Amino acid sequence: NKIEELTHQKFGANDFKFTTNQIFTVYPDGSIELQASVVSNDASLVLPQLGYLLKLPKQYENFTYYGRGKQDNYSDRKSGAFVGLYSGKVADEFVP
Repeated sequence: NKIEELTHQKFGANDFKFTTNQIFTVYPDGSIELQASVVSNDASLVLPQLGYLLKLPKQYENFTYYGRGKQDNYSDRKSGAFVGLYSGKVADEFVP
């Protein structure tokens, strides 16, 4: 797969696009909650893997989350990713 940014033309009404809404909540104890919604204008196309990059001070090298894990999971495979409490090193989660 290849992504090419076409800067010589504007998006048209029928061009594929997706819209994402994100709510980041930072709590007093330093924990961060992300609620995200992603929808496209063409339900027949499967969206590729989508990730977020959040830069934090180096002291925050560990993470813990409650949800489906530990591997990547999608709505059609979620039964293979069990709900639980997961943790690890932030650096180990980076995917270029």
